[in-house]
Amino acid sequence: MNGDQELVTVLAVCGVAALATLINGYVLLVILLSKRTSSPINVLLTHLSAVDLIICIAVLVSILPEAFNQYEKVAPWLCPVHGFLFNFLHPMAIWTVCGLNCDRYYAIAAPLHYGTLVNSRKIMLGLCGTWIVCLLISLPPVFRLVPYTYQPGIPVCTTDFSKGRATILYSIFYTTISLVLPGVIILGCNIKVFTIARYHRHRIASAIFEVTLSAQVTITHQRNPFFLPTAMANKLRRSNAFSAVFQIVGSLAAFYLPYYCVCLYESLCAAVGAAPRTDPAVKSLSFALITGSALCNGLLYGIKNKLLKKTYQNYRRKMMTKCEVNQEIQARTPSACGSRRPSLTPVAAAAAAAGSGVHGKSARRRRRRRRPARRPRPRRCCCSAADGRP
Repeated sequence: MNGDQELVTVLAVCGVAALATLINGYVLLVILLSKRTSSPINVLLTHLSAVDLIICIAVLVSILPEAFNQYEKVAPWLCPVHGFLFNFLHPMAIWTVCGLNCDRYYAIAAPLHYGTLVNSRKIMLGLCGTWIVCLLISLPPVFRLVPYTYQPGIPVCTTDFSKGRATILYSIFYTTISLVLPGVIILGCNIKVFTIARYHRHRIASAIFEVTLSAQVTITHQRNPFFLPTAMANKLRRSNAFSAVFQIVGSLAAFYLPYYCVCLYESLCAAVGAAPRTDPAVKSLSFALITGSALCNGLLYGIKNKLLKKTYQNYRRKMMTKCEVNQEIQARTPSACGSRRPSLTPVAAAAAAAGSGVHGKSARRRRRRRRPARRPRPRRCCCSAADGRP
């Protein structure tokens, strides 16, 4: 791979990592500002956004020094650090995505028992177990059993699976634990969700058909076949469940599978004693895709999440109301001449009107209390002076 292709790869990876950093930072900020981090799905979203954010920052820190000086390694200590983070954090992200899909499955398959099956304590225990497992499968390269090197086509330091006959065992074990096992769980959960969605869609369509047909028979006294309108038929034919399942499973396969396939191919060539003939462009593409998985996770599980959208809307509405109230307080603060300006916003005007009504009632009560008691007037005599009686 020549210098121009390496520069294009570096710029593409930097752009993807920077965009993924912004999106995952936004998702993490919204969750933290909402102050609802104790719910199970928010715990998983926070963990996924934090892991993807660290991945993108590590890629940017490792790739930028090499981008400005391609012929000399600026920071050799970055190689083992980035290699360890790369091997450790990507399985963490995949297992967190698996947890989000399991949470979605329990919410759809057992909504009445969701609170018992899924809670924050179980989520935290599962994440702790995932951290331990991912740490254990990332330790062999630290002890130089599988080395960290700069490979052609990859602008950062990663694990080199083409050196040594023992790499085939480690690559198979690493791929099974970090990709195959969570991938099978994700696929099973989404197939079950798709089956439930199709079953309920069929029940809803049958109920609408029977109700409409019975109404037609009652009105017209005929048993003619009833055809659904075109708009309703198209709505019922939509494969929303299939598209959602395809997005989740397809994104996992598209962004993670190429890199793992390259690793397995190189380790297999090293096991049989043949030199791997992997094109550097294929390595560059696989590394760019696995870096883009952080961007895909932020979009698919963060930006498109309905709960996160609702949380952001509630927080935005609360901030707007608070800003309007502050503006109204400033507008109604008396100036040096003692004048008061009228209300600026409808929300604050209503709040001010309610407040003025309360303050007016309290002022009238205070005036009544301070009013002195009236002295009794002397009684006038109703008799005339001619009678001579007082």
